[in-house]
Amino acid sequence: MNEPLIPGGCILLARKVIESSIWEKPPLYIKVWVYLLSKAQHKPYKGLRRGQLYTSIPEIIDNCKWRVGARWEKPTKDQIFNIIEWLRNPEKGDSESNAKATRKQRESNAGTTMITTTKATHGYLITIDNYGFYQTFDNYESNGESNDENDMAPSRDPHGTPTNPDNTNKNDKNDKKKTSSRQRKAYAEDSRPYKLAVYLHEKIMSFAGALGLAHLVEGANIQSWADDCRKLLELDKRDPQEVKRVIDWATADPFWQQNILSPASLRKKYTELAVKAAGKSKPVKRTGALEDKNAEAKQKIRELMELERGGSQEALSDNAEHV
Repeated sequence: MNEPLIPGGCILLARKVIESSIWEKPPLYIKVWVYLLSKAQHKPYKGLRRGQLYTSIPEIIDNCKWRVGARWEKPTKDQIFNIIEWLRNPEKGDSESNAKATRKQRESNAGTTMITTTKATHGYLITIDNYGFYQTFDNYESNGESNDENDMAPSRDPHGTPTNPDNTNKNDKNDKKKTSSRQRKAYAEDSRPYKLAVYLHEKIMSFAGALGLAHLVEGANIQSWADDCRKLLELDKRDPQEVKRVIDWATADPFWQQNILSPASLRKKYTELAVKAAGKSKPVKRTGALEDKNAEAKQKIRELMELERGGSQEALSDNAEHV
């Protein structure tokens, strides 16, 4: 019997969080961080982009309180303000609060921010930086690759010396196997499939930006796209230059640009698109009645992009059957 769905949806939290600088901060820091992640929009809604939320310090105080026996304890305004400032610039916060911060910690925080804030009428507009990347499941290794109890990485003391040396050699071999496995899945940036994936992504970004929807495709998994491009070139035997011409035509056409939002959809409709492009059928300009359908086009692109994101993991799994 199927279990009922858990209401309210979910957020993704990387296992690596326990190795990050926020894990070394007081517990209230991670609590506020999880609260912000949970309240951020998973998809555009009422003027908010994906990964954004409106909030205020009093609201964070009220939602991050905790029980001590029968009474509630609340964080102070200064505590929440300091946490928000640290999330805006972890490197600066650590250097000011701990002059003896480790080199590893300083390097891991270098040039990074976790949130961007803008003052709003009653508080802040907070944008979670790189929300689209970290909240996309396809950007993570599978649990089998990274969390197998039988091939855990050796624990180390503060000086980096393994504390369980018996497992070191075993883990070195496992690490090499994992690296080799990941390399077989990855496409170099100068490879033809990767370049073609980037080319299509840039074309989609250009018209999505004109519609104010660029944020929907910013977090696309280019490695997954590159794998679909490889199938298009190697399995379907498509000419790279012809593929580019088809992409140019399809992403300029008002109808097809709403339907070709990934290499998978391009591959599915390729024959039809190639025939139209070869016939030098010029894309219809968006004028008159087509202009009136702008809002409808935006909604359709939103829905299709969500479906594409949901299907990207399946697309990657298909790789094993075709290689």
